[in-house]
Amino acid sequence: MQEWVRHGIEHHRGKRENCALCGNTLDDKLWGKLDAHFSQESEDLRKEITSLISALETAKAKINRFWQPHLENCFYSSFHDRLALILEQWKQASIKYVLNLEILIQQLRQREQSIFQIQGLAAVDLLLFDNQ
Repeated sequence: MQEWVRHGIEHHRGKRENCALCGNTLDDKLWGKLDAHFSQESEDLRKEITSLISALETAKAKINRFWQPHLENCFYSSFHDRLALILEQWKQASIKYVLNLEILIQQLRQREQSIFQIQGLAAVDLLLFDNQ
């Protein structure tokens, strides 16, 4: 509901004197109530959340571009078995990393849609490698 009202404010403020939906007058008293509800602090939080989502999306893109499929050509053949193991560990860790980023992005989007509701955080997998 609050997201719908927020979008309505964007479409009405400074553009209309009456509500396009119900026709009621949009007077200073109503704008004051709406402003109190959608304070600058909540809008700053919304901007910060949007910025965090963007940073996490960038991190996902970078990790996916990092993979070098022909890396074995840079090493002596005696290291290829060890390199294959390291590359597999890298692949598994990067998959977990991206999944964790997606969880965080999803949670931030939920928070952005319900800026006034406190929400818990889902667990992310902090252990990227098995001890080997």
